[in-house]
Amino acid sequence: KKVNKKRKERDRHKAAKVIQKAYRTHRFLMKFNKKAHERKLRWMKEAEEQAKREAEYERQRKELELKEMNAAATKIQVVFRGRRARLKLEKRKNELAVLEA
Repeated sequence: KKVNKKRKERDRHKAAKVIQKAYRTHRFLMKFNKKAHERKLRWMKEAEEQAKREAEYERQRKELELKEMNAAATKIQVVFRGRRARLKLEKRKNELAVLEA
């Protein structure tokens, strides 16, 4: 009976070791997975912020480009209207000169 009792005690001790090893492995993996998950979330957040910054930069660049294009179009219109006005004025002067002559 003593041998049987020692064997049962040894088996219980081995079983306890197996259970503890499994639990420690489980706990380690949970901790590791949690850290990996946190890293992934942090990376995703950083990527999202970078995308927002790039989108804002692109919006500002397009806005500046549009302002430059509007300024260029305004200059072209000013030159064209000025030339047209000078040609009209010259035409009227010629008409007046013809009428006075």
